[in-house]
Order: sequence, then structure tokens, then C-alpha cells
Amino acid sequence: MQAPTLAALALVAGCAVEPGGGESGPDGRGPIDPSELSGSCIGEGGELLCGGPSDGTCFCDADCEASGDCCADKQAVCGEGDGPGPVALEVTAGGEHSCAVRPDRTVSCWGEGAGGRTAAPDGPFLEVSAGGAHACGIRADTTAACWGEMSASPPAGSFLAISAGGAHACGRLADQTLACWGEGAAAPPAGAFLDVSAGVGISCGRRADTTLACWGAGAPTPPDGSFVDVSAGGGHACARRADLTVACWGEDGSGQASPPAGTFLALSAGYDHTCAIRSDRTLACWGADDRGQASPPAGTFLAVSAGGAHTCALASDMRITCWGDDASAQASPPRPL
Repeated sequence: MQAPTLAALALVAGCAVEPGGGESGPDGRGPIDPSELSGSCIGEGGELLCGGPSDGTCFCDADCEASGDCCADKQAVCGEGDGPGPVALEVTAGGEHSCAVRPDRTVSCWGEGAGGRTAAPDGPFLEVSAGGAHACGIRADTTAACWGEMSASPPAGSFLAISAGGAHACGRLADQTLACWGEGAAAPPAGAFLDVSAGVGISCGRRADTTLACWGAGAPTPPDGSFVDVSAGGGHACARRADLTVACWGEDGSGQASPPAGTFLALSAGYDHTCAIRSDRTLACWGADDRGQASPPAGTFLAVSAGGAHTCALASDMRITCWGDDASAQASPPRPL
């Protein structure tokens, strides 16, 4: 239950810029750098505006204009148009809520708000992770913050990564060791880790030698071998091997631990379903689909996060799209965020 961060991606709403490529502005400049997307090019609601700054104002290039995202006056700011969802740097699906990092790096959460789980603190964040009835994030100063129904506070110190699970959370500290806290949080193994993912009562991590470890009451034993990432879900977990194929283990009553063949760029294990991004950037999901959580939309994607009975993803234009259970509006991101 963890979504990858996307800070390295160049962002242009309505005109997606892949790393290493992109659109040029009307003044002939090269691809817009993410660091330029600030000031007048961020809307009042935190939404990313189409184009980039030119002589202190926003411009719209031909592709943005053709998509209907541009204003008639090119020196005015450009809106988000009628795309499928708001622009974000990261999105994460929890139990009955979701959270995202806005382009200005503040956090927005929506869906079931009981216990304060959607009341994200102010200030910039490097990443965010939504859990069962809480969420956690890493602030710009690399300290951790959690909100919602959480029985313990995160430890002091500097964090490299964080993951919120069912009722607990785990983080990777600056020295690459792990810490876990909250209800039912089991102590993680000693040693250096490259990744950590908190599930429902279980957690998994990737050691410095790229092998896997899982812990917690009834945690399933991971397979041997070298892996590039790992994601813990309800009672199962999945990881990508060095050849980018997927291995899953643990509970499989709904097929959540039976991945399809092929190579994948990213994956996320939810409560009893799993989703992943194929090598062609389309989505594949497997497992429980009683709420439509394993029926992804068409298109190409940069990130995906599987939650309780819904899933959210970032499309190639950096817009959020969610599907599955929407009883608490957890699959309906607000506009603006």
C-alpha cells in the first residue's frame, strides 16, 4: 500500500513531458524544467497550470492550445481544462480515503474524513502515503508526520521513505534502517534496507542486497532472489524481480497473489487486489473486483496505488484518475485539489 514518488518527472498539464523530452515554449526555449513551474504558473487551488513562465507570465504552446487548456489571451494563466482529474505529483489510495501531493508540494486528502484522516497538515511534503484510517508523509525537512486514527506518533529523525498500512506505518530512516509504529506494528529486522511497505498487519522490505523480508503476525514468507521493489497488501505482498516480472505470495483467495505474465514498471498491493503498470505503461489489475477496483481505465500511466476497494493512478499527463469503491468519494478527487 505504497505509491512511488515522481519528483524527477517534468510536468506540464495538458502537455505531458516525459523525462528527456518535451515541448518548447513560444519563445523557442527547450523543455520546461519542473523548477520553473512556480509562482504565477500555480493556480490558487494548487493546480498546475498549462505551459510555463515566459517573461514573468504564463505562456501556452500549440499543443496546449489545441487541447483546449489555454486561455484566449496567451499572457493570461491557462486552466486545467476538462481532463479526467486534477494534476498532482503523487497519489495514494488508502482504506476509504485518498491523498495526493499538489504541484506546490502541499498535501490534499479526500474521501472518508472520520478521525481526521483527510485533515492533512499544512506545509510542503516530499511524499505521502494513505493507510487504513490514517495517512503519513515526509515533510520538506525530512521529518515524518501522521494524521488520522493513529495510535502512535512517528519517531523523531530524518526519513528517506514512508509507508502507511492498515493501522500502522513504517519508514526508512536516514541511516537506511527501518522503524515501524502504530497498532500491531512489529519490530522490523535489523540492517540496511532499500525499500519498505506497510500492509494490513504485515510489512515487507527490500534489504541492501536486494533480497526480501516480511514481518508481522502471520506475515507470508517472501520468495528467494533479487528484487527491485516490494509492496505489502492485506494478507499478501508482491514484488518485481530483477527481470521486471512480478512475484506475489500470501493470501490468494481472490487471485490477488496470482499476477499476469509480462514485465512491469511499477506495482501496488491493495487489501485484496493488486495493480501494476506494464512495460507499455498501460495498467493491469488482478484480485477482488467486486467494487470495480481491479478494472482499470485505458491509457498510459506513470504511477498506481491500490487501496482498500479502490485504486488511484497518475496518468501520463500527471492527472489523477481513480476507480472502484466511491461510497465515501475516495475515488473522486476534488478539483482543484
